[in-house]
Amino acid sequence: MKFENKSLKHLALLFFQNSKIITPLYLLYVLFLFSACNNGLNPDGEKTLVNKPVNVIKDAHIYRSSNAEVDIEIFAPLINNYAGDSGKMEFPQGAKAVFFNKDMSVKSVLTADYVINTRPSNDFILKKNVRIVNYNNKDTIFCEDLIWESETKRIYTQKYVRRQSATGIDYGDGLETNETMDSVVILHPHGNQTVNE
Repeated sequence: MKFENKSLKHLALLFFQNSKIITPLYLLYVLFLFSACNNGLNPDGEKTLVNKPVNVIKDAHIYRSSNAEVDIEIFAPLINNYAGDSGKMEFPQGAKAVFFNKDMSVKSVLTADYVINTRPSNDFILKKNVRIVNYNNKDTIFCEDLIWESETKRIYTQKYVRRQSATGIDYGDGLETNETMDSVVILHPHGNQTVNE
């Protein structure tokens, strides 16, 4: 992983060595930590251009461990961090996070073709081919976008959703859940649905 900002590298190492991630969507929280505060100045004290990133990470491959156990692996070809009051952290080539159980088996995988963290709201928007595969309960969720409001811990989309589970396939025009994804509600369900009686 190549860092163009030493404080960002220190922040990443500090976080990855000292914290726990409980859920696959906590990746969004991890990604938030890469968006360090910036006063609009580059390291030389000169003003930065609004449309140019102040930090760039290329070919990011990050292992995160907790208590000497790897629990997440993150891949991103490119991460751009922009400064200013309306700054953002952008993953223009997408991101993939692999979450592990304690026995190092894969718990879940979260992928999206594009991810952005907006400021000052600190919401995360995942776009294009968003997929969450939960290997523990055999669920896979497909959607075109997913929004995580970090303040309310609400995750949702109002667009087409398909959930494939052990009991069948559910379709809807929206999804709501909390950040642990333990209670997913498909909104405005339609099509053939499997119902257990």
